[in-house]
Amino acid sequence: MQDRAGRALVDLLKPTNLARTATASSPDGLAPDHAGRDAPAAIDGDRNTYWDETDGKALYVLKLEFKVPVTATELAIVGFHHHQYAPKDLDILCDRNVVKKVAGATYTDNKLTVSIPRTTFQTVELQITKYYPSSPAIRELEIYDLQP
Repeated sequence: MQDRAGRALVDLLKPTNLARTATASSPDGLAPDHAGRDAPAAIDGDRNTYWDETDGKALYVLKLEFKVPVTATELAIVGFHHHQYAPKDLDILCDRNVVKKVAGATYTDNKLTVSIPRTTFQTVELQITKYYPSSPAIRELEIYDLQP
């Protein structure tokens, strides 16, 4: 469920990645797995690090909290490897309200770009229920507002 137009705009405009201004946590209580790190690795701007937790669980949660409300229209996820250890089915919640459900995510060059209705929020959560193949490792989560 990738929005190619949104990805093209992100690539062209190079907007500010709002996720870099947040604090990341993983309230699911799972421990990092293998070389994976805690939640802040998913927004540190370094694609050599990644958030990853214990394999084979039913639910993984990545939560970002902002000091002040932000407005966004796009999220992008860079998985661990293309369709390997990457989110597949997930709900995107803004301030605890589901704004988008993604089922059977298809990545392009290991990146998934998802458009959401233009929303202002102070927290965003990814609630991941399916993944390629054993856990949903995320190298980077990016959040953008592509509307003026």
